[in-house]
Amino acid sequence: SFLPGMAADKPLEFYKQRVYTSVDGLPQNSMVTITQTPDGFIWIGTDAGLACFDGVKFEVLNARNTPGLTDDIIGNLLMDHEGGLWIATRQGGVLYYKNGGIVESYSTANGLSSNYIHSLALAPGDILWIGTATGLNGLENKKVFTVPFPGGGAPTWVRALAVDAGGQLWIGTGSGLFRIDKPGGKYKIQPAGYAGYDILYLAVDAKNRLWIGTNGAGLIRREIGRGTPDTFFNAGNGLSNNLVGKLFADPSGILWIGTRGGGLNYLEDDRVSVFTTNKGLSPNYVDAVFKDREGNLWVGTNGGGLNLFSDSDVIAYTTRNGLSSDQVYGIYQDRQGMIWVGTFGYGENCIKEYRVVRH
Repeated sequence: SFLPGMAADKPLEFYKQRVYTSVDGLPQNSMVTITQTPDGFIWIGTDAGLACFDGVKFEVLNARNTPGLTDDIIGNLLMDHEGGLWIATRQGGVLYYKNGGIVESYSTANGLSSNYIHSLALAPGDILWIGTATGLNGLENKKVFTVPFPGGGAPTWVRALAVDAGGQLWIGTGSGLFRIDKPGGKYKIQPAGYAGYDILYLAVDAKNRLWIGTNGAGLIRREIGRGTPDTFFNAGNGLSNNLVGKLFADPSGILWIGTRGGGLNYLEDDRVSVFTTNKGLSPNYVDAVFKDREGNLWVGTNGGGLNLFSDSDVIAYTTRNGLSSDQVYGIYQDRQGMIWVGTFGYGENCIKEYRVVRH
């Protein structure tokens, strides 16, 4: 099951869904990153500041009301082992939020390659890796250092970072995949394939598999350290869209896939399911995916607000999940446990195990 207490084969459209927008207190209806701190608060990064959700209301943190928050355009959020929040901004570098305020900040003045930060990752030893618009930086003991790319130049955009079970850093850029080795105690970046690919996001799952989301080439899976061929998922074998911008590797085994134009996809046992606007998503451009500790799924969109999917004892069957009409005039359960539903002018429907069959 990918949400608590529910059957593993239950499609996402049968879960309780709520959409939060600026009317509910969000600073805007587009968001690119979501995480949760140990106190249970949900944090959402937008182009108009940070939103903190306590389960009832949103509190907005921005440059006007939060000292040290140098930029309202938030590109990434990362919680550390102490419950603090690393904040990647689009113009103001990297900030560290803890105990109700910004307590550290790093910019080009401290050695960052650029103040435009795209990705963050924590590695063993509490090293924070920082992907910028013009290179890769590390932060260790409050000191910034730079690791040059092969040939001395940096590919366009260090878009994505992920650390595997062995502590190795994987780097997704605008011109391919790289990894970091540390021969002789010195960091060295090595090409790792897909030269020329525009890599948008990386994730490592519980089986230590690297998932690579690309701009136009779909999704790629690499079995780290096994030497087996990579596996491709694209529009030819189930994905709704080949522009894969966000990934979330659920510990339960589900991989959540945010696409740019094809809605939310999810992968279980190499089978792709698709959830789009025709099933209730708003809209099909997914920019953030996160599952919290309570098992709720948060899906941030570009312009359509924040979708929340949660467990519920009540299931609604509508045209969105297969019913031939929302005008229901009769219900009957037969001896085999099948539920028969009569509609006004649109025939009979038969319901069994979250499947609706029309007659």
